[in-house]
Amino acid sequence: MKSSLYAIGYARISDPTQLKGDGIDNQVKAIERFAKDQNMILFPNGEVSVEVFSGRKTDVSHRPVYSNLIELIKKNPGKVKYFIINRIDRSTRQGSGEYLFIKNQLASLGVELRDTQNIIQPLSNTLEHLGISFPWSNKSSSTTTEVILAEIAKEDITNILTRTVNTSFSRASSGYKLREAHFGYKNAVVVAEDGKQKTIQVPDEKESVFIRSIFDKTIEGVMTDKEIADYVNSIGYASRERKMWSGSGSERKIVGTKKGRKLEVKQLQKYRKNPIYCGVNVENWGHIQKARIVTKTQYRGLVTMEKFNIANKGKVYIEELPENKIKIFYNLDLEKILKRRHKFRKDYVFKNVVLCDLCKK
Repeated sequence: MKSSLYAIGYARISDPTQLKGDGIDNQVKAIERFAKDQNMILFPNGEVSVEVFSGRKTDVSHRPVYSNLIELIKKNPGKVKYFIINRIDRSTRQGSGEYLFIKNQLASLGVELRDTQNIIQPLSNTLEHLGISFPWSNKSSSTTTEVILAEIAKEDITNILTRTVNTSFSRASSGYKLREAHFGYKNAVVVAEDGKQKTIQVPDEKESVFIRSIFDKTIEGVMTDKEIADYVNSIGYASRERKMWSGSGSERKIVGTKKGRKLEVKQLQKYRKNPIYCGVNVENWGHIQKARIVTKTQYRGLVTMEKFNIANKGKVYIEELPENKIKIFYNLDLEKILKRRHKFRKDYVFKNVVLCDLCKK
């Protein structure tokens, strides 16, 4: 009686949002069809295992689903013969080194890597005609092709990310919004001067009230930060609700929401010191070589720069320069400047930091 041929099907996507698209379904169907055509039984449970993990991340052993499958193979020695992926770029985006690590790791456990496109060919002994074998004589005729495709996958992701970062950096530098809206705002799409749709922030009808109250009450100078936080809570403040996720791979799903929290003093101080609330965006870009973007946004802040500066009392001070440029000072001791330079004119608090419109001094 012919023994059953078991194989593990492995599909990978980079982000949970891709679970809703056709990409993961196409991968799973291709692997299922391949296994059926080769008379293989998918293990475990006759299903394809799905991993939600970026292929750009190094150290494949940190992928939870993949690591669990390796442990499953070890606990069932000799049972699994093949490890099926849809395409080589679905195994990793880190190039040939990481790809060969995966392939060799599986081979050390007696499992051969296969792809639904039939690029990966089985091992063959180049000295078979002599009736002898060495570790180096057992190789796949497709190894060179596999290595090239793995490097192309790495090059592809570099090109994709380069285009993405170029666009994002340009938009952030021009004062447009990227990612989720800050608390107090909501995102809105507008048509920019170049005719392209871009995102700005506009006041959120409910949340903006809380942010403006923080600045107003601070400037009044009557309440402590704790009292301001209590006041803002009393008028209905709550942080945004957050989705709670559970599971991994195809089993990953939303299981509930985290309710909004009351305002605490530390969070209040973070809001007050954030230049985004007076229409100034500050972002740090890069990993090895870093760049800092400080730009005036394409939309109005929730408070004016003047109000922002007064509320922060020199801890964060924003100066608007000619040509729409922005300069930010931190921990500026306004009291010390006043005492040293102009002791008798206390009515001009910002004398030494605000430029004269005429002489620019």
